Amino acid sequence: MTTTIVRQGAPAHPRRSMTIPTAIPDGTLRCAYYHPRLAPWFGLAVLFAIAILARAAVAAPSDTYDAAHLSSVELERLAFAGRLLGGVRNFQRQPFLLLTDAPDLNGPAVLAALDAVYQWTRRDFPFLLPPRRAVPLIVFASDQEFNAFWRRLGSPSRVSLEAVPQGVAGRTIESVATCRFQERPEGGLPLYVHEASHALLHQMFGIGAGGNWLAEGVATNYEWQVSQPDVHAVRAGLADPGGRMPLETLLNGERVPRERYWQAALVVQWLLDDPLRRVQLPTLFAAMREEGSVDARQLVGRYLGMSVNDVEEAWLTWAHAQYSG
Repeated sequence: MTTTIVRQGAPAHPRRSMTIPTAIPDGTLRCAYYHPRLAPWFGLAVLFAIAILARAAVAAPSDTYDAAHLSSVELERLAFAGRLLGGVRNFQRQPFLLLTDAPDLNGPAVLAALDAVYQWTRRDFPFLLPPRRAVPLIVFASDQEFNAFWRRLGSPSRVSLEAVPQGVAGRTIESVATCRFQERPEGGLPLYVHEASHALLHQMFGIGAGGNWLAEGVATNYEWQVSQPDVHAVRAGLADPGGRMPLETLLNGERVPRERYWQAALVVQWLLDDPLRRVQLPTLFAAMREEGSVDARQLVGRYLGMSVNDVEEAWLTWAHAQYSG
């Protein structure tokens, strides 16, 4: 769009395009010329400017974000905004993306463990669809950055992200898993596997990233694949009714206490151990997805043909046979 000022009585401007005359109080005419050849380029320039402004908004640390839809570049920028170029390492193996600013983290070893998690999940739950985007695990070198990340990140489920509880070394919300770097490999790898399993299952199943019996049971079960379960604690819990939760409570879909993760893991193992139950799992999972909850108390009767009390009796019999050696 160009604008030309023309005095009345002056020779007409050569007509190159549509002319829109506008009267001006001083006796002149303002003529605006529309150039069809320039219009597409003008539109592209506007779109480019909008894209630049939107990209800048992503980097603003005062905003909050939907973790599920950040690209790997945006996630890295948000997590490590203050790090110098080259201070952040990026490891990828489908479907996982590992980001870290911890120089001593053995990236290839962690990535190999994450790949094993994916293979175990596909083996145990073949009816779940593969992730549609990268599953991120971010390992922070410092507590300060670990906590700062969650203060910056928003959540579609409106979970309060203001502070990570004292003593908690890992946190997963939606499909983003994060951990503090652990100096001892024997402590770090189980933690990374546990949190990454939460993020993976959230993408593949879509209900809850952690806290409930299914998420914690699956994650703890895979954590035990790279570490050793505390068999003495498991046996003590099985022997003492006060050391475990009634399944009526465990399966209600609410948060499971950390000291009962072992019980959730054993329930998942029991579900996977029997060929008949494996056949029944797809319909059970489909029902939970439709309900938008992993509260399985009523669903086990419909899809496993057992009441919660029957499930608890069968599960206890199986668990004693497996762990009371």
